[in-house]
Amino acid sequence: MSIASAKILGNGLLLVGALLFIGLLLIGPRQISLIDEWGDRWLIAYLESHSNQFRVLIESVRKGQTDQAINDLQTKWQDVQKRDYIYRFKRLLLLALATELHRQERYQELLYWSSEWMTLDGRDIDAVAFWHEALYRSADRKTEGFDGLHKAWNLFPDNVILTRFFLLSLKDQLPSKKEMGAQISQMRQSFIKEQTETVLNKTHLWEIFLYSNKKDKPVNDQDFENYVDSRRDLTQSWALINDYLSGGTLNQYPNQHGLTPAQQAKYWIKEGASSKALFGRLHFVTNDNAQRVSQKLRLVLVTDNKNWSRLFLQITPDTDTLRIDPPADLTLQIEKVRLRTDAAIYDIPLSQIEFNNMELIDGSLRTTENPDPHFFIQVKNYLEDIQIEEKITLELTAQLVTAMGNIALAEFSSGSFD
Repeated sequence: MSIASAKILGNGLLLVGALLFIGLLLIGPRQISLIDEWGDRWLIAYLESHSNQFRVLIESVRKGQTDQAINDLQTKWQDVQKRDYIYRFKRLLLLALATELHRQERYQELLYWSSEWMTLDGRDIDAVAFWHEALYRSADRKTEGFDGLHKAWNLFPDNVILTRFFLLSLKDQLPSKKEMGAQISQMRQSFIKEQTETVLNKTHLWEIFLYSNKKDKPVNDQDFENYVDSRRDLTQSWALINDYLSGGTLNQYPNQHGLTPAQQAKYWIKEGASSKALFGRLHFVTNDNAQRVSQKLRLVLVTDNKNWSRLFLQITPDTDTLRIDPPADLTLQIEKVRLRTDAAIYDIPLSQIEFNNMELIDGSLRTTENPDPHFFIQVKNYLEDIQIEEKITLELTAQLVTAMGNIALAEFSSGSFD
């Protein structure tokens, strides 16, 4: 290339760069929202495409049909890495495939796919559990697999899959019921010792929202999220939208207004409800009379040696509803709930409690893997004559649901009451 040609090429590149810079200036901050909107729409379309593929594959695997999932993991999904937006779909697919391969006792394939999973994320304890289990079930690496399960469980005793596989391997190693019982008891005590600090730290993370009939306009994202949480219908609608965005199943949601659950979700997403706060903003525009003010309290749960746990708070005469948020990352089974004042104790049947992202199982209220679990207590149904600010105590009995079985919160606490 001659010097003249090089100069022409260089000047041309500078001109293109200058034009791009001028274009950005012309767009200006007023049009940034347009760019964001284009980006959001592209991302939603991208996620929607892969979530539809994901749903089909998951349903097939759950029916015991693994061929299509394996084929797509080796082709369409092969290049998806942990940093990618759709990795969460790939991880759930790998988990479903590993579970099904284990159920069908296809341990050699399980060893391969758990190894592939660990290559993507070596810190994923579920992947580690399946890999050591596959080794344990192999013909020539049984000891390596057992030692791996034992070592991994000592590090991560709260992992359900890992604990299950370790207990199964112990059952093979300790055929005597007495020896097995002693080992399980030892594991349980070890688990409690290892998890006590974590559980006690979580006792500081209980939250209570005080709802009243006073109305005020929300002003920020947190206010609009609280607005969604204050209405059961909105909470359920957002749960539907969120499940659709994350590729979850929609079978639990009903058709409404002639629309399927998927069509309902698509409608709100098209309107811009890509987050909980945005959904609240959209709904509030036409339903501002439904807003209810909430005061947020972060309280410490104190548990006595009889397994009664207590939250101490003050309410005002206009407080009509309490929303109680257990801490995240703890699976709790609540068995009894009551309100205490200086004058009386009011037992609250769990069957009369409204809740979201929780389940009523065998007469107990239980948190699930769904985010943001909470339940409501209609204070006015029990405390009708409050004239001034009054101290009350919310009391409950609960157990921590763990891989080692249910453990009363009292076993993690040294608190006591007279």
